Amino acid sequence: MAEPISAGAPPPASRATLAGVALFVTALAILLIFFVPDAEPKVASRETDPAKIYLANCAVCHGPGGEGKGGFPRIIGTKLTEAEVAERIRDGKGEMPAHRTMTAEQVEKVARWVKGLGQR
Repeated sequence: MAEPISAGAPPPASRATLAGVALFVTALAILLIFFVPDAEPKVASRETDPAKIYLANCAVCHGPGGEGKGGFPRIIGTKLTEAEVAERIRDGKGEMPAHRTMTAEQVEKVARWVKGLGQR
């Protein structure tokens, strides 16, 4: 007659398995810290300088001069109209979040500023 299978503890994980898990967790943490932008950047509602508003809200993905960053699109010379840029800032699209912390005036100023990138 065969021995019954016991429900004992599973075999211990090997050092290689533990090292692999630790490496994966570390890599994931680095990706989250450095490559995932803050979905809700904050800017004071009283700020009126569009360059400062852009730097606080947009530069994390699009770069300080609109050149694109980390796989996010370049916006220098965008074909979008100023109204379309404002709509994209306000409502978001695809991976771009809606910037609900910006006032309507800030959105319009940043859209105008973005349309001027590359013409300065």
